[in-house]
Amino acid sequence: MGSRNPGQHRQLTIYLRTQLLCKDKIVTPKSHSYTIVVDNALLAARLGKKLSGKLSPHGISLSEYLVLQCLAATPDAALPRIALAEHLGMSASGVTRMLAPLQKIGLVESERNPRDARQSLVCLSAAGKRVFGEAQPGFADACEDLLAPLSASQQERLAQLLGKVV
Repeated sequence: MGSRNPGQHRQLTIYLRTQLLCKDKIVTPKSHSYTIVVDNALLAARLGKKLSGKLSPHGISLSEYLVLQCLAATPDAALPRIALAEHLGMSASGVTRMLAPLQKIGLVESERNPRDARQSLVCLSAAGKRVFGEAQPGFADACEDLLAPLSASQQERLAQLLGKVV
């Protein structure tokens, strides 16, 4: 899409938002649900691209940043794997695969849960706290830039609406 001008990109986006190619037939969605989901997928792709650029100098991806952010937001900087998986909308095995490289580079650690010996806790290490602290300002600036076209009241309303479905 790099060679298209913004008008062509917008036209393509509008077309993709309103049409679905399915077995040589064009199916027009009958509700706003389809458009909302497509718009959110496109927004997620844009967010991922912009935010990855801010996070890569810190050696972490957006998904890894979200792990660190979730752990940093807890009182003990630790959560059971299953709770972390639920928060991130992932399966337990998916979060385990994502945590392996973070453990290998020392950003998170695993320890036994004192309340349930069958369960392990994922803990933010000192290095993880440092990397998260260094990455957070750039991440926050990128978030502000991405939402700058919306007024404060529009951002508040968007947050309320997203809170109902996320």
